[in-house]
Amino acid sequence: MCNARTVLRLSVLLCACSLLLCACRGAGEPAVTTGEALQTTAAAQTVTAGQTTSAETTAGEMTAVQKKPEAQHTSGGTAATAAPAQTAAPTAAPAPQAETVTLTVGFQTAVENGILRDPAYAGVLPESGYFLENEAVALETGESALDLLRRTLRARNIAFSASGGYVRSIGGLSERAMGAQSGWLYSVNGVFPNYSARSYTLKPGDRVAFLYSCRLGDVGQVAA
Repeated sequence: MCNARTVLRLSVLLCACSLLLCACRGAGEPAVTTGEALQTTAAAQTVTAGQTTSAETTAGEMTAVQKKPEAQHTSGGTAATAAPAQTAAPTAAPAPQAETVTLTVGFQTAVENGILRDPAYAGVLPESGYFLENEAVALETGESALDLLRRTLRARNIAFSASGGYVRSIGGLSERAMGAQSGWLYSVNGVFPNYSARSYTLKPGDRVAFLYSCRLGDVGQVAA
């Protein structure tokens, strides 16, 4: 009798346990063992490691594409790199050449007549007999022979005076210093005009000379 009751109690207890176990399983997920959890974690790490390696490989490929040099044109199987275009530097325009004339200022006839032996002129006048000899001088637009002479002598601190368009004195050598007919005459291209130097307009390339004359005809014939 006792054994029968004991068996009955055990049976009831087993049924209750079975019902309780079923209820627990129905309310939640099946329990995971420690071994299964470790396997799941290892698998997740493996997948993550594979994704990281793939990402690094992709970045490496992108870097290689970025560093890949541009394709070069080839001719005859040999790579030829096109030379960079060069811009020619602008050439500076040459400076315009000044228009000039040739100027001579001399007193050779006075030297020949002993002007340098006169104490009043010795050491004052150049012994060469020239203040200027075949000197190129820049010509200003519309400049007359007298204007050219005045400007050039002043630039060289050589004394000069004129009156009425005619030269009276250069470097201290005045008209009539060597006689009543002595004085300064001028010529352009070898011709002595019969009008004042103030009225003669020069042009580039002219040869201008102011010469001291002691008597008529000793430096050239004045044009009629």
